[in-house]
Amino acid sequence: MDRTDLQASKWQAVSRVVLGYAVFAALWILLSDEAILLFTQDAQRIVQISQYKGWAFVAITSALLAVLMERQWRRHNAAVTQQLEASALLHYIADSSEDAIFAKDLEGRYLLFNRAAAGFVGKPAEQVIGRDDGAVFPPEQAQMLRDTNRRILEHGEIEKLEEVIQTTRGTTTFAVTKGPLRDPQGRIIGTFGISRDVTEARRAEAAIAELAYHDQLTGLPNRFLLEDRLHQALASATRSGRYGAMLYVDLDHFKRINDSYGHGAGDEVIREAARRLSSHVRQGDTVARIGGDEFIVLLPDLAPTEAGAGALALTLGHKLRELLGAPMQLSALQCTTSASFGITLFPRAGNGQADLLREADIALYRAKDGGRNALTLFSQDMQNHITERFALEQDLRGALAAGQLQLWLQAKHDRQGRGCGAEALLRWQHPTRGLVSPALFIPIAEEAGLIADIGHWVMREACELMAREQAAGRSLALAVNVSPRQFQQGEFVQRVKRVLQDTGADPRLLTLEITEGLLLEHTELMLQRMEALAALGLRFSLDDFGTGYSSLAYLKRLPLQELKIDRSFVRDLPADGNDCALVTAMTSLAHHLGFTVVAEGIETPAQQAFLSQLGCDVFQGYLHHQPEPAAAWLARRAAAGG
Repeated sequence: MDRTDLQASKWQAVSRVVLGYAVFAALWILLSDEAILLFTQDAQRIVQISQYKGWAFVAITSALLAVLMERQWRRHNAAVTQQLEASALLHYIADSSEDAIFAKDLEGRYLLFNRAAAGFVGKPAEQVIGRDDGAVFPPEQAQMLRDTNRRILEHGEIEKLEEVIQTTRGTTTFAVTKGPLRDPQGRIIGTFGISRDVTEARRAEAAIAELAYHDQLTGLPNRFLLEDRLHQALASATRSGRYGAMLYVDLDHFKRINDSYGHGAGDEVIREAARRLSSHVRQGDTVARIGGDEFIVLLPDLAPTEAGAGALALTLGHKLRELLGAPMQLSALQCTTSASFGITLFPRAGNGQADLLREADIALYRAKDGGRNALTLFSQDMQNHITERFALEQDLRGALAAGQLQLWLQAKHDRQGRGCGAEALLRWQHPTRGLVSPALFIPIAEEAGLIADIGHWVMREACELMAREQAAGRSLALAVNVSPRQFQQGEFVQRVKRVLQDTGADPRLLTLEITEGLLLEHTELMLQRMEALAALGLRFSLDDFGTGYSSLAYLKRLPLQELKIDRSFVRDLPADGNDCALVTAMTSLAHHLGFTVVAEGIETPAQQAFLSQLGCDVFQGYLHHQPEPAAAWLARRAAAGG
């Protein structure tokens, strides 16, 4: 039994004794008084009894006071017991929590400091209760906590915030709920707080954010983070009227590095390129990796004018291009690469993020198309060109099915002027554009992946013409151009065989014109295919000779029958001495290797005479014949008895 319970028992006993005596005395006096009144008329006795009534009143009053005193003590004792029990329960609950729970009075002194809170600061609660933050935390953190406490007392509202505190676990991040502590009447008498350790959760969130918004290989921002920063840069440029730039960077021939040295070396090149780009931009700029070997350099706030921003962007672009072109020392080897840059400026009226990326991509395409290792600044002319090119591609996709493609022929002649076959040429009769130049739509067909089907159509048309002429008793030798992409198709040899079988054309009259670019990759595989077709009787001509690598090793190994001198060497004959020397050397080389020499682009008698003197075997050009539809060419040939 504690002290409070002992006092309660004593007071209860005393009050009950007093009450008992008072009640007994009052009853005895009252009963005595009534009896006297009934049995005697003695006046003196009556007076005495009247005096006893006064004492009876006192006794009864005392008894009532004793009763009231006992009841009041019981209420007080119950309240104290309830408070003590509630306090003990509160401490028990607080100590059972893994969160730090605390309460302070109006002066900032701790009233409650649970076991978890004590564990975080490394001090028992007994040393904290009654003291303020200055006795528990370092000065800077203590001041931060005092400021928060003062704000809560001033505003009287619950706040949710995060606090970074030095604890026994090191730097710890807490998710904290703090609010005013009020008495039953609603008056603020202090503050309370509940703090949960969220350090690991925040680290996990940071790690997830790092994975979500940064490239794992380089640590650079990825496309998602770039879009956010680009949005901010556009908004800022629109408000300020100052121009920025975006550089789209692509490493040239990066696939060759992976193919030659492996993906590990490729990863090293990507990391080194990222380091070089990042080390030469301003603090507010962004370098992001958005693809395998593609980077974006975002340069906000360059200059107040578009011209000034363009000049600065080009200057930095050239510097970055030189940096990326410098040798890279990898772990196992030294590697040298180059990069192409497409640049666009912002803001432009109506342009959003997608427009900027598209413009930079268009400029990059132009830089790569121009030979790579270059910079190109976007212009509206580029946009118009791309738009026109895209429209042509869409039309070309339906041209074959719509019967818009046509086969034309251009005759070839020998030194005596006799016809010796023709070259099959492709033309596109567009319903609204008219006749579209092959120089315009053939590159589009190659890029769009349409060239294999179109080239197959040309070959079948040519073989059908050959078979019909053969059936009519007229032999027709045709040359058909084969695109490198068409030749590299896995089923190319089988498709040629199938066309020959279906049409019945004589393979010995079919010449396939190929370019040197065909042999730059997969040389052995291409050689096997050429030998398989040559075994069927087909002939091969090396087209545009002298404009590519002109490797003598190719001439030695390939099953070729003729070399075709490109029109670019013929155009200025015989006036240009350099062209004369080159054509003379090519003709001599071809004849020594046993090849037939074909010159194309013959337009003047002087060109014809010079090439004839050199010993050129076959001539093709406007001087002899202009290309015309196959039906018309065959009709004219039949009429001439050829």
